[in-house]
Amino acid sequence: MRLALVLVSVLGCVDSDEFNAPDDCAAQELHLVQGSLDMRFSISNFAFINYLGNSPGTLDVGGSGPDKVHIEFGKLAARGDIVNASGNVKLASGLDAGNCESSNSRPGKLEVQEDMWRFVLTDLRTTDYCGGAAVDEPVTGCYRAR
Repeated sequence: MRLALVLVSVLGCVDSDEFNAPDDCAAQELHLVQGSLDMRFSISNFAFINYLGNSPGTLDVGGSGPDKVHIEFGKLAARGDIVNASGNVKLASGLDAGNCESSNSRPGKLEVQEDMWRFVLTDLRTTDYCGGAAVDEPVTGCYRAR
């Protein structure tokens, strides 16, 4: 019994250390954190399409406005799952960072919940994402649909 309790405690710590993304989004809110920047946006447009066959799953938050997040993942993701992910973030405030699409690498994470998605995007570069300058801090965030 002690071993099981210790394993649960250790595994819980590993998950929270590896996946440090906000979880306090209000309905139709995008909450982004990068270093000392902590930004919140009211955004009602989103699309979540799960992985199917050879097509990556996607989460797109934002519509015709200037603030957008695009995330891709290569594995079917059910509620409660955390999957490897890559993507980009473009904000009117000037942040434009993402992962190189041609590398097929998914260094970040996406957590799928019932009506909320949490993410950590790492190994980011400035525009053009493949040849741009490295971005020092990861972008973490959450979006709640309702």
